[in-house]
Amino acid sequence: MKKYLFLFLLFTPLFSLAQIIDNQLDIQVGFVYNSFYGEEEIRENDFIFPSVYNNMENHSGYSVRASYKFKPMLSLGLGLSASHLSGWDDEHYPLFSPSSLTNFLFLPLAKFHTPFYESGIFNRLKLLVEVSPHIGVSHIAWEQPLFVIESETGTMNGPMEQNDLIWGVQGSVGIEFTLWQDAGVFCNYGVSQHWVDSKLYNDSSAFSSFIEAGMVLKLYPNKHFYY
Repeated sequence: MKKYLFLFLLFTPLFSLAQIIDNQLDIQVGFVYNSFYGEEEIRENDFIFPSVYNNMENHSGYSVRASYKFKPMLSLGLGLSASHLSGWDDEHYPLFSPSSLTNFLFLPLAKFHTPFYESGIFNRLKLLVEVSPHIGVSHIAWEQPLFVIESETGTMNGPMEQNDLIWGVQGSVGIEFTLWQDAGVFCNYGVSQHWVDSKLYNDSSAFSSFIEAGMVLKLYPNKHFYY
């Protein structure tokens, strides 16, 4: 009985006839799963190097974004995201195992969406298209040195971690559904292209797709009263 009562309380907003009020500011907090596409080896002239991005098995992350509605179908905002890659999966290059890579990104964004309606399905449902350039830091770390430096005074291990500049662009399509006046859920699917310049590995670019889902806080409602 308690189980059915919980489900009733959870899904009551989906079937309620109560209308919501439009709002100006959205705060999104989401979990992200990434999939990278490309060759596992990079060929440069007569040399072959492993791709760091395309040999990692585990890809996950999170994001936080704030967007303000400037027009009925346009919101502008800023976001932060962090994605973590681990689980080296190339037995031919054990030197990179275990290793991990984390990208910290800053994202100015433009979000195009369906306009708000005072009644009907688009009173609660919003269709989204989002475009965003991004820039940030790519941090890679190893548990064993990639190389050893020898000198007259002895040997010294090479760097165990490195921070590199990363930049690119991403786009996504998705939906947002308002559960209560001040909260909702969202889900996006998108693709991302970024470039990186590192002295410790040979990847210069990476292409990925991502699925993102989470909660939305809806702030600053438009409190209009109609008579």
